[in-house]
Amino acid sequence: MSLLKFHRWLSICAVVVCLYLGATGSLIEMIDLRGLVTHASPYDANMQAMRGDINGPGDYAVIGPMDYHARALSGDVAAMMQTTARAAQVAAGTVSLRYVELRMVDGRAVGVAQLDGPLRARQRPLLAFDPITGARLPLPALSGKNEEPRDALRVQVKSLHRMTTFGNGALWINIVIGPALVALIVTGVWVYVRQYRARARMGRKALFWQAQDWWRTLHRVFSAACALFLLILAISGTWLAVESLVFGIRMDAQMAQRKASIVDGFGTLAVEDAAPWARTTLAAYEAGHPDAPPRLLRLRAYGGYGQGVVVSGGQDAGQLVYNARTGATMTETEPGYPPVNFPFGWQAHQWAKQVHNGSLIGLTGRWISLICGLCILYLSVSGIVMYARMWRRRAGNGKRALFW
Repeated sequence: MSLLKFHRWLSICAVVVCLYLGATGSLIEMIDLRGLVTHASPYDANMQAMRGDINGPGDYAVIGPMDYHARALSGDVAAMMQTTARAAQVAAGTVSLRYVELRMVDGRAVGVAQLDGPLRARQRPLLAFDPITGARLPLPALSGKNEEPRDALRVQVKSLHRMTTFGNGALWINIVIGPALVALIVTGVWVYVRQYRARARMGRKALFWQAQDWWRTLHRVFSAACALFLLILAISGTWLAVESLVFGIRMDAQMAQRKASIVDGFGTLAVEDAAPWARTTLAAYEAGHPDAPPRLLRLRAYGGYGQGVVVSGGQDAGQLVYNARTGATMTETEPGYPPVNFPFGWQAHQWAKQVHNGSLIGLTGRWISLICGLCILYLSVSGIVMYARMWRRRAGNGKRALFW
């Protein structure tokens, strides 16, 4: 079988799903870009959905909507953390501290501590203090971490794109279609290379040329120009589908056994660690961000590590995690962390998502991802048109086979 024939046959089998994935994927990227370009409110449902799980599972994530526009911390942050930790331990009595943080609320610094308690974080007491005097304060309104609101348009379109609208079993469709899309890209490029070489031998060395009609011409131009990006999109999408399928299977098994899906990795925070951990964390952060004072600092014991969590300052807020004892940067997957249901850990899944949607290289990558999604749409539509025209010509000669 020739490569061209294989390419045509495979495209006939996969074109409907490619249309579906191209449309839903492009819509997700449009929703994200609209929020990013227009600087939508961090409380916007679609913005929260976009940021919902990029900072870790469960209570590992710290940054919430109110932190994106908060003012930067100032003063002796380490001393204020120490004061907050001491006041919190006095108020808690024999109850352990889960974490201590310093954040800006309504233009003033507020120390917040969470006490240990039942598994659900909403049932664990939160206490607020003046970080200068240690005086108890009324608990201010806190937005909590980013969530994925179920009624958000992005969440609904994402479920369609991943096929989970139809159940976790539908993830197999993406796992099958991913390699098929890779094969379509590779065979399409090889067909293009062979045609180019044939033309080059005749002295026609232009990278792009006009075919019988514009459908075919643009089909060749877009497929050749975007091939590398489409290949990255297809491979990363397949990776995500495999991980999501494993995640769903493990979640179903845990639900059947009535086990918690995410294990709590928090330990006890000692009061005497507050000041040295704060200084180490701030020194590590400031070394990489000298001109962007942090908006928030949280100290905690997690997964066997002393950690300092920083919400960065500057134009774009983000969550950064440091080893509070050494100052080393930490990821969302480290030895000793409680297990999650992704086969290669939480961080690997997030990196794959950033590659897939282009956010790994910022806004430019987002636009590239959108162009690739629209490219898949055009290649699918133009492929259908080209096939239909060829089939009609053959049918006029009595050849009505769907494959040839």
